[in-house]
Amino acid sequence: MSSCNFRLQVQDREPNIWVLEDDPASADLLEELLVGMGARPKVFHYPEDLLRELAVFTTAPDLFILDVMLPEISGIDVLRKIRQLKGFQFVPVVLLSALDELEFRCEAIDAGADDYINKPVSPLELRLRLRSLLRVKEFHENLEQVDNVLQTLVSIVEAKDIYTKGHSVRVAQLAGAIADRLSLGSTESQSLFRAGLLHDIGKIVIDSTILNKPGRLDATERADLNRHPDIGATILSPLEKAKDVVTIVNDHHERLDGSGYPKGKKAKEISFFTRVLSCCDIFDALTSDRPYRKALSISEAFTIIDAEVEKGWWDREACFLLKQVVTDGELAYR
Repeated sequence: MSSCNFRLQVQDREPNIWVLEDDPASADLLEELLVGMGARPKVFHYPEDLLRELAVFTTAPDLFILDVMLPEISGIDVLRKIRQLKGFQFVPVVLLSALDELEFRCEAIDAGADDYINKPVSPLELRLRLRSLLRVKEFHENLEQVDNVLQTLVSIVEAKDIYTKGHSVRVAQLAGAIADRLSLGSTESQSLFRAGLLHDIGKIVIDSTILNKPGRLDATERADLNRHPDIGATILSPLEKAKDVVTIVNDHHERLDGSGYPKGKKAKEISFFTRVLSCCDIFDALTSDRPYRKALSISEAFTIIDAEVEKGWWDREACFLLKQVVTDGELAYR
């Protein structure tokens, strides 16, 4: 029995749960149940009060519980308004209703509800449903924190290398556009986009004088710069969220004929996603200003890339997809 009396938590704290219920008796019951579960409920009897407070509230509640049957405006309509507010798109929302009709459930899910519970509410069912939703919220918050850290690292790299400002974002956008063209699943698309964003993260430890040298690098400087894929993979490897992109980051300077770095991998050893990213990276590098040359035009860049495809450096299909994305206007490149 004790296992069913767990307390609700988010990030080791009491969750803030906002309740919209026009019936005073039902509202009091919900508030009592939530307090008993370890939550901090805030009860509203009128939709306009809840929406008015949301408009000025700086921190989103951890979860909403909305009654469906309200005077003048339904809980589903309130849900739609909540989803339109910046910062509230992914806050869990539970709808309560005495109506157990498929039509209402479908409308609720379509509006963005995360769960739908029938009245009268079972305390145990409510506790279990809320715990599940709060766990998902906590998971997404942890992922968002990791994303913020990675974005900060990218900004630090670009601050050191003044000639590649925006390079990582553009490579990620190109890779993401190719993922869309290939109709990849959300997980694969996300991994390819993140790999584009993070592919140069290893440059964070490379001396700025090397990154910004106006002339060609000497052998020692080139060897130091060529360490950045391995360093990037090492930085990302402890992060659970980045595991899918580590190999892409580590291999993005490899060439199909084995003449790349850091390991000199050959065709079968290089994943197709890595080949896609390599083409995007080379294209953006060619069409960007560098310390030793001005940016090339798009046509000039593809002339060079096509020649390097013939030399056996880059994947023909990946480069063809890149060319389609750029020339078909699927991405407003630059």
